[in-house]
Order: sequence, then C-alpha cells, then structure tokens
Amino acid sequence: MLATRPIPEMERLSTLYNVDVGLYMLANKGLLEEIGVYSKVSGEQLPETPTIDVSSKEFYGEGYDDNDQRIPDMTIINKQLGWNLKTSVWDLLESTMTYQHRTYAEAVKKVIAKPVAS
Repeated sequence: MLATRPIPEMERLSTLYNVDVGLYMLANKGLLEEIGVYSKVSGEQLPETPTIDVSSKEFYGEGYDDNDQRIPDMTIINKQLGWNLKTSVWDLLESTMTYQHRTYAEAVKKVIAKPVAS
C-alpha cells in the first residue's frame, strides 16, 4: 500500500538496474513487510504505519530534478562493460538485513551485559 492505495503491478515491479525492485520500493517499509524479509530476519512484525506520497519538489525543494517515470536499464552497462547481475535484490536484501540484525542484536546483548557503574 502506498498512501492507503494499492500499488499498481507495474509500479510494484519497477526495477533497480533491471532486477526485481526499485530503490523507492526498497526504502518503503511497507514493501519490507509485504515481502516478509524483516519479519523473517527478526522474528517480529512491523507495526501498521501508513506511508504518504510526497512530491520531490515538496520534499527536496525547488530545483530538484528527478523523473518519477524513469525506468532503470542495465543494457548500456552490459554492452560497455560486459557486466551482469549475479545476485537478485531480494537475496541481497535478505542477506544484508540478516547480517545487520545479527550484528545489532549482538551489540545490544553486549551493552546489556555490561555492569552499570554506580
């Protein structure tokens, strides 16, 4: 859901360098809940928090130039460099979140275990 409206399929399937998901969608906490990565990694459910649409002009101010309709394409990179993706964004997202969650959980355990000076 985006601003309490269903996300159209083409928008949902927007691409980041011709893979599975766009940067906007990755940053959208609702998407993380929808694909279950956060819940899978942490064992927790995200709270219900609505998202809102904000224009780039409203968020960044006058003069910011971005096109919401841009479709990233890896064709040029592939032709010029012969480079192709090896890891899907979904796999990368899950492994990154797993690492961060474990690292953060260990850091919290260490802080909690330290005696408090009186």
